Amino acid sequence: MRPDDWRLTEDVDAFLARAGDFLRSRPALHTTPLSVTEKLRTLGAAAHGGRFPVFGLLERADEQLLRWCREFAADVGEDVTIDAASWAGTRFAEKRYTFSETPNGTPVSMAGANPMVGGQVRVDPVYTPAHVRGRGYAGAVTVEVSRAAPAAGAQEVVLYTNAADPGDAVRVRSARSGWRRKRRGRGCAAGAV
Repeated sequence: MRPDDWRLTEDVDAFLARAGDFLRSRPALHTTPLSVTEKLRTLGAAAHGGRFPVFGLLERADEQLLRWCREFAADVGEDVTIDAASWAGTRFAEKRYTFSETPNGTPVSMAGANPMVGGQVRVDPVYTPAHVRGRGYAGAVTVEVSRAAPAAGAQEVVLYTNAADPGDAVRVRSARSGWRRKRRGRGCAAGAV
């Protein structure tokens, strides 16, 4: 992401107006930012040593993330509405996203990673827009996410791919990268590193 994708503010109310619904959609996962912002909202700067922290709001990339999740869902046949109003209720909201970028900072691919559960992190979705596919971007971002998860304590990383599509680029390249098939499901295969 480029620096101009971010808007910085010390205004906790402006931050919560933009991010509050998302944070409250999974309060256990977001307990720290919810606690900090509530303390600042009620006590003011005194709650933070007399100074307000700076909050970052990701502007353009939010719209891009929504668009790419919509495009991914359409590509795999998911019937889901993904927009700012419905985001918190979608399966996509709980994930942390990593983007692959060109040298000039243009995002070209993304991979989502679910929160760790039982020592396991699930990688899903992996998406590259059609006009930049076939250049290794999805493979690169998948490798990055799959390396970060064990570094953060995951004992296993699971990648969902489209088993029904023999040409699924992520599945094919992942097999070359050391992933091994664990089981079959309807329309997807799970692999683990």
